[in-house]
Amino acid sequence: GQGVFSRLYRHVEAAARKQGARGLRLYVDTDNKQAADIYAKLGVHQSQYQMMEVDFVIPRSRD
Repeated sequence: GQGVFSRLYRHVEAAARKQGARGLRLYVDTDNKQAADIYAKLGVHQSQYQMMEVDFVIPRSRD
């Protein structure tokens, strides 16, 4: 339902702060604008980091 993620996020954020965490990291697909908008409303902002990965399931091209 609507608002479930917001409530869950607030709970996780409060628990993280209580444990002394310095912040949270949340990953979102670049095409998922709806989720990114919700995260922004909660105060989550885009970082200066670019995520890079290697996928062991999908074979790499041999260019």
